[in-house]
Amino acid sequence: MLGIERIHSVKAVAIAVVLAPLLVACGSYVPPSATFAALAPSANDWSAALARPARVTLETFEAGRIRVRLSEVLDLKDPRAHELHDEETFVPVFAHLLHHDDLGDYLIDAGLDASFQTTTSGDIGGLFAFKIYAVQRPGEDIASRLLERHASLQGIFFTHLHPDHLSGATSLPKNIKYVAGPGETPKSVGFFFYEDALRGVTALQTFDFTHAPSMPPLGPCIDVFGDGSLWAISTPGHTDGHVSYLVVTKSGPVLLTGDRWSGCRATPAEASSTELHPATSMMARERTHAEVSINSLRLHVHTRR
Repeated sequence: MLGIERIHSVKAVAIAVVLAPLLVACGSYVPPSATFAALAPSANDWSAALARPARVTLETFEAGRIRVRLSEVLDLKDPRAHELHDEETFVPVFAHLLHHDDLGDYLIDAGLDASFQTTTSGDIGGLFAFKIYAVQRPGEDIASRLLERHASLQGIFFTHLHPDHLSGATSLPKNIKYVAGPGETPKSVGFFFYEDALRGVTALQTFDFTHAPSMPPLGPCIDVFGDGSLWAISTPGHTDGHVSYLVVTKSGPVLLTGDRWSGCRATPAEASSTELHPATSMMARERTHAEVSINSLRLHVHTRR
């Protein structure tokens, strides 16, 4: 018996030795990091920020649809969801094009690239790539959307780096700004699951909220362009570095919440009339962060009705 146990132990060590370098070498590409150079804020409270002249427009694209379980986007423990079952469904994948009068075109999230028209896992690689299942019609990919609008992209601001928010970057220029929340990196489990949408990007800039001015009730916020047109808001929960954005458009302020809230995009009036809850499937720590973020967003949109 000891001989057999020793053989099994040797086999386990050998497998670990073989797999370890593969797990390290075959992960998602992560560019060198750099801190986003935040400008001095144009306002110190939301009354002043929202009173400034608007200089941007915003358009939202549907870049495809991704399969999820209801518990990943809804709180099925809420009494109002008692008739719902945890089944699979498809939800839209969004990207948002911001046009600034002086600074040009920027994306908030990159949606999906055209590879999802030929395979449901798109540009995702690895043994478990099938875990991503998305569909897309011709012309819905982000590159086609930008080409149709003659957009000249200057940068991308991400809510977070999950595949349905990142994959479109595969087909986008790499010599532009790529900016995400603190600690955000693409999902990576060695050769089991990886994505190279950021390959070729020379630096992934990250927001540093530690010294950002506090903008009650949301806490530290970054005036991205320094003119009050785009605000980055730290909303951890879905991921530790998740960021929401408040865009002060010519048609009024719009709150982009990524996966912090399944509503994705809402005016303050729309958001204040909608209940926000963390998804059932979140771990306890994620739910705690999510509830804090959501309560801050809810308080803000109710304040700005």
